[in-house]
Amino acid sequence: MFSPGAEVLSVVGLIGQAGPMPGGWLMLPAIVAVFYLLLWRPQQKQALEAQRFRDSLKDGDRVITAGGIHGRITRVEDRVVELEVGAKLKLRVERSQIVKKQDESASSDASP
Repeated sequence: MFSPGAEVLSVVGLIGQAGPMPGGWLMLPAIVAVFYLLLWRPQQKQALEAQRFRDSLKDGDRVITAGGIHGRITRVEDRVVELEVGAKLKLRVERSQIVKKQDESASSDASP
């Protein structure tokens, strides 16, 4: 005679006998290591380089802001930098918005 309960028990028994994957616990640290090496570490390195660049800013440096403004630094404060962008025109910009120094070849063409 047909008994549906017996078939269900036999299937559950087979599933229970298989157990967890033997290398399953090794995959989690491997995935974390890959994320660290490919994502977190390079991002931290880039952030550290950007912070060092901003800490090295000094009067007279020609820089470019995140908004594309070119100018010469006339005063450096704790969080703010004063840029001379034209004759008698100075802007106060957050230090974090300075993205790079202007090339020497480009700075000879432009006059702040």
